[in-house]
Amino acid sequence: MAIRIVCALAIAAMALAGPLSRQTAGAAEISLATPGSGDWQPLVFRGIATQTRYTLESFEGAEVARAESNCGASGLVLRLDAINIDQTPLLSWRWRVDRGLDLLEEQTKAEDDFAARVYMMFELDKDRASTLKKLRHRLAKLIYGEAIPGSALNFVWTSRLPTGTVWDNPFEPNAKMIALAQGTNTGWRTETVDVAARYRELFDAPIPPLLGLAIMSDSDNSCQRTEARFADFKFLGLPEMDEQDAE
Repeated sequence: MAIRIVCALAIAAMALAGPLSRQTAGAAEISLATPGSGDWQPLVFRGIATQTRYTLESFEGAEVARAESNCGASGLVLRLDAINIDQTPLLSWRWRVDRGLDLLEEQTKAEDDFAARVYMMFELDKDRASTLKKLRHRLAKLIYGEAIPGSALNFVWTSRLPTGTVWDNPFEPNAKMIALAQGTNTGWRTETVDVAARYRELFDAPIPPLLGLAIMSDSDNSCQRTEARFADFKFLGLPEMDEQDAE
């Protein structure tokens, strides 16, 4: 995207100041509202005039969020700081891309566009953060009134990059990019990711508390058109092993 990720996260912090998703103690599954309904809030970036259009629709018998981007970018964000990641470390959702992007250098600032993104944002780990990063977050809190996320996992639907590719976001190294799917017109895909395990793997650190979940389709750099759909977000507990599996 043609904007520093730190600015985007600061704007996300303001959106995350609203109601939060509650978790029942001991729950093994927490279903979230469809993006665009419930407590999801708009995530609009300064300096980008054209926003992605999000609409709730009935598609193949289910309520889904439809995202249409045409030379623009914006997202939807849901506050999650009441979710206990130890109880429900798995994030599951369905998504599909019916009109994808045609990009050659998706790991660069110039082509940091994706037909579909799912962000997980986390609090700043003050015990591990550098003095400069602590200062940046302190200033952001003074300016925006809320602490901005300290790190993020960004699961993306790419144009060409192979599934499983991992890289640092070109604007912010504390946002890790993870390719889960590629191409277009492949139908629905169901993803289930172990958020806690991926965080520990990519940051080599304990997972901080969750702040929020966001979705986005963006094409402001490439000025192309894209269409994607998102549905059925939920947090899940790890499957229980039976006695035979545990041996």
